[in-house]
Amino acid sequence: MKASRLLCVGASIALAALVSGCSSNNAPQPLPQADAHPHIVTDLSSLSSDTTEFQPKIHSSGLMAKVDDPGSAQVFQATPGLSREIGTDRTPAFETLLNGKAAQYANFSQTLMERVYAQLRILERTDEISILKLPTEIHPTVVTAIMDRNGKLKEIILEQHSGKTALDKMVIEACKKSLWYPNPPVGALSEGGDYRLTVQVHLENFASQDDRHWDFTTKIGLGIG
Repeated sequence: MKASRLLCVGASIALAALVSGCSSNNAPQPLPQADAHPHIVTDLSSLSSDTTEFQPKIHSSGLMAKVDDPGSAQVFQATPGLSREIGTDRTPAFETLLNGKAAQYANFSQTLMERVYAQLRILERTDEISILKLPTEIHPTVVTAIMDRNGKLKEIILEQHSGKTALDKMVIEACKKSLWYPNPPVGALSEGGDYRLTVQVHLENFASQDDRHWDFTTKIGLGIG
């Protein structure tokens, strides 16, 4: 990928422009297809509020594991692409290990996804998000998050925007607050000596109690490059 929409997280975890290439060899495979000509993003307000024209490819086997099924944890961890239910009847949510490396380090991957989900639930209840009536063709927000060897987040790269700027901001904010890990597994390091995570978040309207504010179905996927 020669150029990407980039969002840098420095010591203050602030958004800033990044001018550098991102090697697709370091990203978990498969990834949803990005725009043919991605551009550097310095301000999320520059992203269109309309849905994009391309159709993303979501890595999923279509299988589902119930958290209360016997042996579901072992099956989920051993099966990349398998979705596991983690939400409630009122706020459905699912998590997916996007590739084999994420499944190999399933405890690491699941801990990060659970932290992201916890932050998403807080942000989904804000007025900015809860009033959104999303189009049925809304795309997942996909980011690459890079942690250093000590498990500290140092960079976020926006790979695919959903078509709704508010959702992209929400995902980035959730990742900024939740993607850290003390003593991360050395085997999960990328060839570049850091941790490269693909985080994919897809929201759908589920139900409204007052015809104004919405609960959502939240789908989270994580891959390790």
